[in-house]
Amino acid sequence: MLENSRLNQALASWQDWPLNLKQQPIAIRQLSGFTNQSFVLDTGNQQLVLRLNRIDADSLGISRHQEYLIWGALADLGIAPKLIQTNRPQDFVLYEYVQGRTWTAEDLQQPAQIKRLNQTIQTYQHICIDLPARNYIDYLQHYWKQLKGTPAATPELAAQWQHFLPELKAFQQSGWTPILSHHDLIAENIIDDDQRLYIVDWEYAALGHPDLDWCSISDDKNHPASQVIDWINRLWWLLPNTPERSNTGN
Repeated sequence: MLENSRLNQALASWQDWPLNLKQQPIAIRQLSGFTNQSFVLDTGNQQLVLRLNRIDADSLGISRHQEYLIWGALADLGIAPKLIQTNRPQDFVLYEYVQGRTWTAEDLQQPAQIKRLNQTIQTYQHICIDLPARNYIDYLQHYWKQLKGTPAATPELAAQWQHFLPELKAFQQSGWTPILSHHDLIAENIIDDDQRLYIVDWEYAALGHPDLDWCSISDDKNHPASQVIDWINRLWWLLPNTPERSNTGN
């Protein structure tokens, strides 16, 4: 078994899971990921994923309540792993393990693959869900406020941020109709079982700009939504509590 105190504590609650298990599952490997720690479990007759939620998720703009509402709305569409259980006291989730190949950057260059992905995007964009629309100004300001006063907030970055702010405000106020957007649609979050595509990691999802997910997989870097994506990614990686910053000791 993999050694991890939070993992072992979560596994110890296995008898409370809504599954007909005969014995405690075994964690057989850890999945890659930057926000949380996720582990593949072997139950003896199936595999599951146990995700230990990031403790300081709020600092990254994540609402677990909103994530679980969206995940539940996706349940019948067959485009996301089935959510089995959430455990708020121990802050972990249990969901089905999807057998398949994780996409690479090469998939995003193949027209046939993009066509399949477009169909999947259209499927979840038609979901009606009662949530507030994302305010991208507030969202990015939340990141920037955490960076101010840190070495990462260089004078050059601060000047670029101030230059971008009017464009961000124009983007937010451009009269778009919010639809369900993943907000982290990268190759690593797409699993292909040859029959269908599954999209994973919905924790950054929200009702957002209708072009944002399309721009995530597009080469059009001049689209306003692409520039918003670029700034979200730039600031995220500079936050003091993200892996890259943590590994450098900052």
